[in-house]
Amino acid sequence: MSRVHSHFSKSGIFREYFRKHPELLEHSSNQKIYEMFALDHPDTPLTNELKNVCANVKSQERKRRRTEMLLANGRLPYDIRLGNRFTPMVYVTPPPDDANGTSSPSMGRSQRLEWLEDQIDMCIAVAKQLDRESLDEVIRVLRKARALLSAEFDAK
Repeated sequence: MSRVHSHFSKSGIFREYFRKHPELLEHSSNQKIYEMFALDHPDTPLTNELKNVCANVKSQERKRRRTEMLLANGRLPYDIRLGNRFTPMVYVTPPPDDANGTSSPSMGRSQRLEWLEDQIDMCIAVAKQLDRESLDEVIRVLRKARALLSAEFDAK
């Protein structure tokens, strides 16, 4: 026999508050949200569990907003699904270049090498998640590339 839930969804309540008042996502304190909750649900005590739910929803809403802003600016977030698991979303942004196609002075050589190493790590993770066995050779080559890059990074 299925159970009928007559009570509210904790995360749904906080999500609604943040969507009605997106400016509260900018504040580090959740005090205003707690006050709204207390007004709407006077019989429900504000426990640490509810505060954690509020913090988690705030984090999710901030992430949703960042993703929407990236999509609006033409940048795609990469989301790799594995059954019920999700990897963190990765935003691939190449190092800045100036109009002449040369590397920007705002990003030093070591920062560009670190960026490239991070991209190789992401490629390895994606290859493992897609099909580790059939992409074994690709993973091996990517690991070799990362090792060479690390040696180059350590040499400088």
